[in-house]
Amino acid sequence: MAGASPPPPPALSRQLSSVEKDALKTALEKVKSVQKRVLAEGLTPVTFFVGMTNIVVSSYLFGHSPEHFWLVYCCQALLTQIFRLVDGMKHMSYLYLLDFCWICNLFFSIKGTLLLLDAISPEYLHSGSGRSSTFGLAAFMIACGPLGCSVIAFSNAMVLHSIQHYTAVFIHLFPPLTLWTLRWHAEDVDRAWPGVFSAYRLQEVGWLEVVTPACTAYFVWWFAFTGWMLVHGRHQHKDTTGLDTVYHYTMRSNKVLANLLGLRDLKDAPKVSH
Repeated sequence: MAGASPPPPPALSRQLSSVEKDALKTALEKVKSVQKRVLAEGLTPVTFFVGMTNIVVSSYLFGHSPEHFWLVYCCQALLTQIFRLVDGMKHMSYLYLLDFCWICNLFFSIKGTLLLLDAISPEYLHSGSGRSSTFGLAAFMIACGPLGCSVIAFSNAMVLHSIQHYTAVFIHLFPPLTLWTLRWHAEDVDRAWPGVFSAYRLQEVGWLEVVTPACTAYFVWWFAFTGWMLVHGRHQHKDTTGLDTVYHYTMRSNKVLANLLGLRDLKDAPKVSH
């Protein structure tokens, strides 16, 4: 009949049992817990939009205009490190930035900024200051070696709204992507940015000439970092100073490695068997 109201929905044939009610309650509590966590990490419509836009633009430039992809790294590198430092100060984890990956990205970002100035200022470009193929060789080996492998080794996740997750992906993934475009699209890069990267070519270079600068850079960092750890870093503890280091975090989270090193008495290491 026209104009008649729809029939009421059928009533439940039975009442939920106490077990089903408890299961629904547990599921709702889990949803609320996840919601609270992602909001605390920074999930908002703005951060999600910015993150997705960043991924789309970066992917487009990498595939369509690889000769310009290095600009993506230059524009984000210093900002990423500043954001991570601010977040580290908040969560008392800023000592993580002394790790090899972060130190490399610091030098990469500074060098990238200088190269951008090269491209903008012909006077600086023609001065030839700061040009050495050694840096390019070391950067290529480090970026496409330990940094790239760390994406898999540390199970990096692209969580766009999380500063900690995104910066971890950025410092490990974007350097090898950038160096890959500079290496395998060298002619396109030279046409778009004449003279800027001419001193950093890898053609006709033996493997020893590539490995030596990278290993030298690593061991310079290793000796400095190890000395700092022995004098100061090893005394940092979440229960005493409130600070954390990559070393202590690794010992807490990697049970196999901690056992191999014989470390079984870290106070804040619930994942390490005593």
